[in-house]
Amino acid sequence: MTQTASGASSGGEGVARAAEAAKLSYLIGGYETSSVPIGSGPTWAGEALFVQALNRVECIVDASTHIDTVLDSIRSLSDDGWTIWAVVPQDQLGGAHRRFRQQVERVQGWWFDGDRVAFSAPEHP
Repeated sequence: MTQTASGASSGGEGVARAAEAAKLSYLIGGYETSSVPIGSGPTWAGEALFVQALNRVECIVDASTHIDTVLDSIRSLSDDGWTIWAVVPQDQLGGAHRRFRQQVERVQGWWFDGDRVAFSAPEHP
């Protein structure tokens, strides 16, 4: 695992920690979640966190994930009626705004702040 200038990490550990932090936040808010990988093996691209009560899926990716690799998954989930949020490393937020425009409802940054994962406020792409 390597850390980027924003403090996000590349490698699955960063996504796993970001997903766990998001799950905890939803649990505190009274929402149950479930998650599945986006892709597998060499095509692994991140984690999809489902919040059924909100009809939302957060697609959480790390610094090594090229945004284009998750677009098919996002389109498929959106076609199935889910509202999609893209959760990306903070230093990729600008690119996510451009790339996910008209693809997702919100984009949100994540990064490591010491030992914890922090999130930016959700934004319209």
